[in-house]
Amino acid sequence: LHEARQTFEQWIKSIDEESNAILMEASASSSRHRLLQAGQLARQRRRAGEQVEELDYRIRTQFPHPLAYVWRELQVAGPDRYQRLRAVTKAAEAHTCFLALIAVLMSRAVGESINYVADMGRRLSERRGGTSFGDWFAILKEANENRRFRSLLGSMPFAEVGQLCEGGIWEPAVKQLMEVRNNDSHGRLSPSSVSVGQLTDAESSLEAIFSSTDFLTDYQLMYIIDTHYDSIRRVNQYRYRDLTGDNSLAPLRSDTSLRADLESSSLYMRDRQNTLHLFRPFLHYLECPECHQMSTFYFDTYPRGSDGSIVGLKSFERSSVRSESIADDFRHVGLLPVEP
Repeated sequence: LHEARQTFEQWIKSIDEESNAILMEASASSSRHRLLQAGQLARQRRRAGEQVEELDYRIRTQFPHPLAYVWRELQVAGPDRYQRLRAVTKAAEAHTCFLALIAVLMSRAVGESINYVADMGRRLSERRGGTSFGDWFAILKEANENRRFRSLLGSMPFAEVGQLCEGGIWEPAVKQLMEVRNNDSHGRLSPSSVSVGQLTDAESSLEAIFSSTDFLTDYQLMYIIDTHYDSIRRVNQYRYRDLTGDNSLAPLRSDTSLRADLESSSLYMRDRQNTLHLFRPFLHYLECPECHQMSTFYFDTYPRGSDGSIVGLKSFERSSVRSESIADDFRHVGLLPVEP
């Protein structure tokens, strides 16, 4: 807050200085030129300030890329009510999944397990099928209701994820859209029967879900490309893709860290204390096998009949599927049972 105040005060001071300088110009044309230049920057700052008040703008520019992307998909889904409703439920499921994976990061950071994670892994290893909207919701419910888990919220990163059920907004909205998604999946929703009111209610629920998680703008999803650790200075220089906002062309940035254990070609989430939390194996940044664009993939299936090393990963952005030989990574973190 102090830094924000200083920035605002500096902007006001700059406007005052330019306003006074206009009076010192030798001619009216020079004053007009200077006024236009000074006013242009002030107007840009004002427009930026006004835009950030809008939830849509914050989601598209400051939310983690997978969530910003599915939100943007809804904005361009077209007028067909059924297709728009499907875009709403896809965004809701992706949002719930992403938050559930953050909850798993929280649990690992403090050494407290979420029991449903292991239960889900056992179910996937025993029969066909994949993860579901309900699975991700159950993980978040346990993170919000487990007493041992809640007692550690003060020392956890991303603590807001463990407080989602407070306030009575997020949970009812998720349940409503989960019911719509289930009805659609089981053929109980006719594409020709989606009413204006039903679509409006669904879109309002999705907006409530995203609005309840505005804290995500404080966290940064990043894909580390390469690292260079200086053993003398004990500083790690690394380059990364900033996976923020809905633009798939993620900008390349660089930074430094005192940690020597940062992984190349891995996703991290940066918290408010600038601590980097490894998202592997729960999230991967890989090429989509269908469109060949980079996508964010999460664990979805454990195919039976394979040699036990293969898992199915699903893309947040495009719903495409990849098979990867990384089952042992999921066993190591407790998401799949250790085979005898």
